[in-house]
Amino acid sequence: MNRSENLDIINLKSRNLTDEDIKLFCESLSTTISIIRAIVLSRNEITDLGFKYLIDSLWTNKTIKIVRLKNNKVTNESLKEFIEMYVES
Repeated sequence: MNRSENLDIINLKSRNLTDEDIKLFCESLSTTISIIRAIVLSRNEITDLGFKYLIDSLWTNKTIKIVRLKNNKVTNESLKEFIEMYVES
């Protein structure tokens, strides 16, 4: 496992990230022990599929408390599903 002790905010704003990029990013999050508390993913090309990858990775990485997704292609339906999952847990 990789260890990242000094990184608490990852800013990937306006990088034209796609769902496949998010999938790879989330895979690395699940194998990294860190103190990451915030991820900024605003202004990318993330759709509902990328959002699902992100949500799945957040279940295993409990240190991340803030995720910014402004100006992506995530639909309200995905956000509703996330809220329902969160409330039920």
